Amino acid sequence: MTPLRGILASALATVLVGASMLVAAPAQAADMDCSDFATQADAQAFYLANGGPAADPHRLDAEGDGLACETLPCPCSKLPAPPPPTTAPVSPCGRNPKVVEKAVVLSVIDGDTLRVRIDGRSQKVRLLGINSPERKKKGYASATKALKKLAPPRKTVALISDPTQKYADRYGRILRYVERGSRDVNKAQLSKGWAKYSDVRTCAPLVKKKTYKSAEHSAKKAKRGIWK
Repeated sequence: MTPLRGILASALATVLVGASMLVAAPAQAADMDCSDFATQADAQAFYLANGGPAADPHRLDAEGDGLACETLPCPCSKLPAPPPPTTAPVSPCGRNPKVVEKAVVLSVIDGDTLRVRIDGRSQKVRLLGINSPERKKKGYASATKALKKLAPPRKTVALISDPTQKYADRYGRILRYVERGSRDVNKAQLSKGWAKYSDVRTCAPLVKKKTYKSAEHSAKKAKRGIWK
């Protein structure tokens, strides 16, 4: 073989080896977003196949509640219903075992309702013992803003049931006292004047009735919040 042919053969071999390596290398998945899917179910399938909900490299789960691209049209996926507390109440008005859970705040719905994530599941929480102004009512925006400061999204809170009350209301919202650190969030809403004391008396008065009524009275006397 002449020197020139040897050089050409060597160059050709190098090109062929490089091409084979390119073919063998796995292609990296392109970055996807919700606009790449026709339905929420399609997005959910891709999300689960790529590590969700433990990992979300394509950022399809904006709320962090385990559901991808919830604004897309159905067919849609749904999370399984949260399991009941380990020890079920004996009766609607029996003294129920106290439940304490850690949760991450996903959003603040209004002055007395949160959406949280518990063990990977999204759940609405109705704060026990208080009632804030409804949407379009005076004080609604301020009460909602106040709760966002007390229980900001992405922060961890403790959810505590009242042994005298049911675990959940007829709308499926769990009924809880909410604490962030050492602060009683429900009581703080009353103290700031952004809620009234509320006791539906389905079974017995709330354990914290005396404390909460006192907080409401102080806010009313000082003309704070809705009492202005």
